[in-house]
Amino acid sequence: MDAEADATHMILEAKAGFVTKADDVEMFANSFKQMAVASTDSLQVMGDNSRKFAECKLSKKANLSLVVNEIKKIID
Repeated sequence: MDAEADATHMILEAKAGFVTKADDVEMFANSFKQMAVASTDSLQVMGDNSRKFAECKLSKKANLSLVVNEIKKIID
């Protein structure tokens, strides 16, 4: 994944998984290997972190007021 991509920043901020360079097959394979040997607890933590991040930053509830405010700026 591109180090500058939004998804990269979200994964790192949420501590929700591994990030690799888009064109680095070896790094990508190593990430899969890390996940394969990771403990169930650490995988659960990454999953929980991902859910919390999505609920807090990506949900309709979290973003609706931001969208409405941007629309109001355009209209006014």
